[in-house]
Amino acid sequence: MYVEAPQTPKEVELLVKRTPAPIALNLIPGGKTSPFLMRELEQLGVRYVSIPMVCLYPAAKAMMKALKTLNETRDVMSLGNMGTDWVVFNEIVGLDTWRRRELELSTRGVS
Repeated sequence: MYVEAPQTPKEVELLVKRTPAPIALNLIPGGKTSPFLMRELEQLGVRYVSIPMVCLYPAAKAMMKALKTLNETRDVMSLGNMGTDWVVFNEIVGLDTWRRRELELSTRGVS
C-alpha cells in the first residue's frame, strides 16, 4: 500500500503494524515526507521506497553549472572536464548493446 507523506517514525510504525499490505512510500528531498533515513524505514518495516528524484536533482544542478560555464567561457571543449566524454557516455548508456539490438530487430525476417 502506497502511503503519502508520513511525518514521524511513530506514524510509519503504526501504518506498518495496522496495514495488512506491505507499505511503500516516496522520499523526495524537500518534499512533504519527513527526511527519513533508509535504515530507519527498513527497521520500521517499510518494504518499498521510491526515490524518484535521486538522479534528477544532481543532474539538474550539473546541467545548470555546464550551461553557466558555457555561457561565461564559450568553451565547449571544457565541458568534457565537468562530467564525461563521448566514449564514456556511450558506455554508460550501453550504446553498443542498443546498436546490436537495433541490428537484430532491423534484420529480423529479412532474407
